[in-house]
Amino acid sequence: MGGVDFQLFSTPGETPDHLTVWIPAYKTAFIGDNYNGAGLPEPMSFPNLYAIRGTKPRWALDWISSIDKVLALKPEVVLSGHGDPILGNAEITRRLTRFRDAIQYVHDETVKGMNSGKDVFTLMQEIRLPASFNLTESFGKVNWSVRGIYDGYVGWFDMNPSTMYETPPSSVYPDLVKMAGGPEPVVRLALEKLQAGKPVETLHLTDIVLASDQNNRAALEARLKALNYLREHAENYVESGYLEYGIGKTKEKLASK
Repeated sequence: MGGVDFQLFSTPGETPDHLTVWIPAYKTAFIGDNYNGAGLPEPMSFPNLYAIRGTKPRWALDWISSIDKVLALKPEVVLSGHGDPILGNAEITRRLTRFRDAIQYVHDETVKGMNSGKDVFTLMQEIRLPASFNLTESFGKVNWSVRGIYDGYVGWFDMNPSTMYETPPSSVYPDLVKMAGGPEPVVRLALEKLQAGKPVETLHLTDIVLASDQNNRAALEARLKALNYLREHAENYVESGYLEYGIGKTKEKLASK
């Protein structure tokens, strides 16, 4: 185009049909969102290997291979979908190699844990990105990525026979509330969990009460406190968005009573 040659390479990563546009004359690679926010201040964020809005897992090994393909071009300029260019091959190599190696680390640690017989929730709790990578989790979260990799390999079945069937765990939540003597002691425990710094356990307990009585005011108020606590401590903006959604829906429920 205009006397300039453009080459297109298949580089699946953030999307399966992702392309890199290479301009040999300028040693410039347009890599889209396969590296997020190229020119923004350090530290950068780990990628979303799984987008919790509801998509197929982004395959880690494909993403790694795509970064290798870009590095093999020896670019002097890299442009991404967000942020300023990365200039100079040395800086490009440093950033993209670190990004690639972080993905490889999370992938390999997940597979190692799977092969040792650990369940997905254990691995989500255990696997952390070493500080040496100097990547935040402001966009992608490691634990979401761990689950995306895990489920991408083995699917939804966790070897627990009860999960083979169509009846969900929530079907017995009203029975648990009844056994506890009503919603009050469950809500009380939920608030104790929050005071102990365990807001996710608070959400689980309010799930149980609200499955029995979806308009239980005490449970909704406890849930709102837990959601606000998580929102105040969230450093990932995708997570913050979904917490804001949950806060809004809970407030709507309370206002409708």
